[in-house]
Amino acid sequence: MKNTNYLSLFLLAGLMLLATHCDAQIPESDPRFEVRYAAVEAVETDEFKITFSEMHCQTEFALVKVEVENKTDDWLFFDPNVVTFTANGATYTASGREWDIDPKKSKSRTVKVSGEANYKSDSYTVKFDGAIRLLPTTGTVVDPGVFNLPASTNSLTTDNFKVTLVEEKRKTKESVIVFECTYTGNDIGLVLSNEPSMCPAGDNERMFSTDNMKDKTKILEPGKKTKVKMEFHIPAKVADMQFAALEIHWNGTLVETEFEDLEFSHTLELTRDDALTIEKNK
Repeated sequence: MKNTNYLSLFLLAGLMLLATHCDAQIPESDPRFEVRYAAVEAVETDEFKITFSEMHCQTEFALVKVEVENKTDDWLFFDPNVVTFTANGATYTASGREWDIDPKKSKSRTVKVSGEANYKSDSYTVKFDGAIRLLPTTGTVVDPGVFNLPASTNSLTTDNFKVTLVEEKRKTKESVIVFECTYTGNDIGLVLSNEPSMCPAGDNERMFSTDNMKDKTKILEPGKKTKVKMEFHIPAKVADMQFAALEIHWNGTLVETEFEDLEFSHTLELTRDDALTIEKNK
């Protein structure tokens, strides 16, 4: 009987200890304590929709998760470096790489401030002034001229692009040609690797498109470069690609365009959500 009483008391003490542990909260003085903010509405324009989530802070950081839906046929770019967080009379600027959103696609990233101060606050004002830019997928097509194979020169140069042959593999029914494309202008260069075509020399009526149609358009800032792989297949009855004189036509491969600033300014007023905060710190 005595043993049974001891066992009951032991179990009761264990349950009380477990209950106390389960109800325990991370104290606000703990750097890990997380302030969660109430939900905020998305912002939408003709060009994009931005949704905000996961707004919270700890001692070492404050952040907002941003999802951008691109509603246009062009690229959008989001620059976190212009986003500011203000609390308790101090303003902090976020940092990170600018990121692009493909046409008709969505992408999310975390916008964060850290490393400067104690970021714990019951409220924040977050400003997104000039954070979105648009880059048209169309622009001025640049034609460096026909590239002849066998190559009499390894490179062609225009005012804003330079293309250099870096690899040439020719077989009877297949040719793989690789160029390095450098943008030398002052705006933005686009390289569309699905645009080139090939034909037997002097025979523009029989033009064959490159087969690597799924390659993504490359976006080049001034001085930047990228490689373009071209794969061509011409029937042997038309030309033996290993020995025949061939021409590569660039068509719309090289394009020069420039950013358009969107007049976007938005402010989030973040306020503490006590229920979410309590739940997060259990």
